[in-house]
Amino acid sequence: SQDDRPAVWDNPWVAEQALPSAMERLRRVIELKLQGKVVEQDERYLRAEFASRGPLGDAVDDAEFFFTPDDVLVQFRAARRGDAPDFGANRKR
Repeated sequence: SQDDRPAVWDNPWVAEQALPSAMERLRRVIELKLQGKVVEQDERYLRAEFASRGPLGDAVDDAEFFFTPDDVLVQFRAARRGDAPDFGANRKR
């Protein structure tokens, strides 16, 4: 939602819980369901890394989430490091 290039843009999503609960829920989903690693977090921001192996070798994807002040929208951005394609992995995640 923070990258307006058509190939990677997607709608922001709505946090359906209060900020602390929504942030904790996001963290659990990243770590437990998606096997990601939270590497930075504050009250409204969370950054995670997702490591994967594929036919082109090892790769790391970065994902950032921002809970907009005074709003229910959660902005996000996800991208593969380097120039390698992610074959749609970030959109699926």
